[in-house]
Amino acid sequence: MAKTYLALGSNLGNRAQYLRQAIRALSRDNLILAISPIYETAPMGGPPQADYLNQVIVLETAWTPFELLRRCQVIEQEAGRQRIIQDGPRTLDIDIVLYERQMFSSSTLTIPHPRLGSRRFVLEPLYRIDPALTLPAGQSIESLWRQVQDQSVRLWSNDGSAKDADFIAAASRLTDSLVAADSLDSTNSELRRLWARGDAEDGMAVVAEQQTEGRGRLGRQWISPKGSGLYVSVLVQPQRAMDPLLGFAAAVALSETVSAVTGIKPGIKWPNDGVIMGKKYAGILVEASKTPRPHAIVGVGVNVHGSFGNAVPTATTLDQATEPLRVDRTVLLDQFLRRLAYWIGIWQQARNAEILANWRVFHVLPGAFVQIWQNDVALMQGRVKDVDRYGHLILDTEGGHTHRVTAGEVSVRLADGGYAPIPH
Repeated sequence: MAKTYLALGSNLGNRAQYLRQAIRALSRDNLILAISPIYETAPMGGPPQADYLNQVIVLETAWTPFELLRRCQVIEQEAGRQRIIQDGPRTLDIDIVLYERQMFSSSTLTIPHPRLGSRRFVLEPLYRIDPALTLPAGQSIESLWRQVQDQSVRLWSNDGSAKDADFIAAASRLTDSLVAADSLDSTNSELRRLWARGDAEDGMAVVAEQQTEGRGRLGRQWISPKGSGLYVSVLVQPQRAMDPLLGFAAAVALSETVSAVTGIKPGIKWPNDGVIMGKKYAGILVEASKTPRPHAIVGVGVNVHGSFGNAVPTATTLDQATEPLRVDRTVLLDQFLRRLAYWIGIWQQARNAEILANWRVFHVLPGAFVQIWQNDVALMQGRVKDVDRYGHLILDTEGGHTHRVTAGEVSVRLADGGYAPIPH
């Protein structure tokens, strides 16, 4: 697998839609490592034309440089790209900026891109997502970026609305092992029904535009309005004894996905709640059963669009956290399913230490003073130390005692009443 940086640009028609179309197409066969914000820039050279929207995306790909070039050209053609006027306006332009540490030039492709160092509309998003990057010849992106500050670029913001109204139609085309529905009572319940009828197999996913009876841990309702979230469940046929680390693996997959797609580092509140700046944006519910055959269902709910305002003060959405970026749920789903399949594979192989090591990268509770609650009763309080190899929370309490807490039917609250710590 190779790491590659691509620069996207558009200045004809619905510019943001063309960029989104390109990212969707590129994500179908690759792992997204980072997506930059969108910048608006004046054209450089060519005839008089409209301003561009520019963006950089980083991929992990199995394609060779020339296969990547061919695929990018196909995506450009599908967007209506016409090469009539040199440096003229275009619906979509995709340039390969870097490919691993390679340096070469041919009649059709030069790596690194020969005009990289003179274009702020590429250097700005590139510096934003990877400020420590150095080119194969040794120049730093920061030094090149500083040399083009006389060129004007503007951070672009759309009109504030979500742009993935085609989510279910687009999701249904991602893979044959995915069922997409406009409305379900619960994606977990639907997948369980499919499994009971013999219509589901390992790795199958169910996604819905809305849930009427969505639920989370401890039987709590999960608010799942239409057009605002990602609600998906995945079937797992265990090849090992069930344990809480399946949920930990799912939390790692989601956190890595959100980090790559949004550019922010989310947190995990034990055992597997997704948090950003002290507020919950996602929940994971793992339900296991031996009926009619051993299976587990990993259900995930992510608040993507909109805002809870003061209605739910402990909740947030990805759009709120990534302003002015608007997250495309189709890309989020595609990339999450890829990472989840990988981490489920790690769990099936009982590589627990690897799961826990990556889970700890995102864990927000170490050092926090918390209370353990059950049925609205505070059972104990203490300072979070870590988790053990089984995923139990290790709590240091008064008197020098250490307690291990299992997820089960308990919840964790900060002793000061907050939901989760806010990173400093």
